[in-house]
Amino acid sequence: MIFKISDDDILELNQLEEIQLEEEGEDSSKYICLFTGEDSLEALETFGFSPSPMDEAYDSATMIFESHDRFDFLSINLPVMQTNLYGSEKVIIYHSKGSLIFHANQEASFNEIYNIIFTLKSKYQSQKELYDSTHLMNRILYSFLEKMTIFNMDLMDEFEIKVYELETSLIESLNSDYVEDIIMLRKDLFGLKKHYQQLLDIMDELQENENQFMDEKTLKLLKIFDSKVSRHYN
Repeated sequence: MIFKISDDDILELNQLEEIQLEEEGEDSSKYICLFTGEDSLEALETFGFSPSPMDEAYDSATMIFESHDRFDFLSINLPVMQTNLYGSEKVIIYHSKGSLIFHANQEASFNEIYNIIFTLKSKYQSQKELYDSTHLMNRILYSFLEKMTIFNMDLMDEFEIKVYELETSLIESLNSDYVEDIIMLRKDLFGLKKHYQQLLDIMDELQENENQFMDEKTLKLLKIFDSKVSRHYN
């Protein structure tokens, strides 16, 4: 999916050939792309971005932020509870002055990002005075981070229920062996702790704003979000 931010709307384009790249300045067109599978490779080529960081990210289990000459690269792991094991989905992001490209490896992530774009499209149409094209594009990136990383309350509730049930069992059955249950719970919580630690590192890099892609409004939001991540981590 390809979207172009016009003066008062977000327009969906049918194909990459409709993208008209200009000198990347404040008034140049802004594009948002959302892909899955290998469809993103052609888009990266259109914008002149290297696919190498994405290839390397899929071979890594950690989150990644890299500031390149013309773009910032992010690889974000999303916390997901899979049965009793802690796992993650991955979303790749290329962010530049004039474009924001998402590559999602799961349909659920793809749909969530699309919903974020659609929601902000409605706000852009009705509250144009609050958004210029740069802030709108950055706001979509911020909304993705806020919605799809730490604020999975079902996941947090599941951990809380597990802890409560284990505490209750320990009190009621003092002679039982709960070592294995405790080890599994510690493993899951360690995975979530790692998620927060890596996300805090990503937030530091984004706020450093080395390539000057972030506007002041978005930087203020990122600072607030950083505090929320720290509270969840603690």
